[in-house]
Amino acid sequence: MDIPKTAAERLIWSFSESVKETIESNPDKAAKLALSHRNALARVKARKVDVTTVIDLGAARGEWSKMVRTVWPQAHCHLVEANHYWERELHKLSADPTYSYVIAAAGPTKGEGHFQFSEDPFGGAGTTAGDEKGVRVPQVTVDSECQERGLKGPFLLKFDTHGFEREIIKGATETLKSTSLIVIEAYNFGPREKRFPAMLELLEDLGFRCIDIGEPLFRQYDRSFWQMDFFLVPTDRPEFKYDSYK
Repeated sequence: MDIPKTAAERLIWSFSESVKETIESNPDKAAKLALSHRNALARVKARKVDVTTVIDLGAARGEWSKMVRTVWPQAHCHLVEANHYWERELHKLSADPTYSYVIAAAGPTKGEGHFQFSEDPFGGAGTTAGDEKGVRVPQVTVDSECQERGLKGPFLLKFDTHGFEREIIKGATETLKSTSLIVIEAYNFGPREKRFPAMLELLEDLGFRCIDIGEPLFRQYDRSFWQMDFFLVPTDRPEFKYDSYK
């Protein structure tokens, strides 16, 4: 028996209200699902953005790179991670020749750098020699890794580097010339030069503009907007030649 129209409408309304209540009661989880990195990367790929090599800065155990390869399965992933905590897992991952890694901090010059470790192995960040909490570690540049390992563009540069982005970018000037996509975790708190408006301005000056976003995070303290990932492509892309909404 067919459901009467009014009953069907009530059923749809009830379902919609249930979904709305679920989203409103779990905004962080809902935002992460709707604006996931995987979905953003798929939208970028649908724009015919090519990626040959992923440079995963702040790679941890490599889960993000593995996710990227579900979108660009032919891409080689080179993982840069300063924390030895993850080396065993990265070594296992590199048994697949489409992955490679280095245990070192990324920075503006190759040689010795400084890194501030945290209790959380997913945390930590590059720092300067004057930081009393910093520990000396090997340091590489994006350019040196690409040149020495023969990595080819177009590149995807992913920054999960907790405020050390400007310094790393100084060591990536050649790689940026062949970069098709930047994914950068940027923040709403901290020094002005590290907050997301300044980072987006810096990257636009270098020839990249935001085309998508992913996974906004709200801080536990007061639910204020804390951070988000921005997806940037070269400014000469056709999308930026059209300024209207429709």
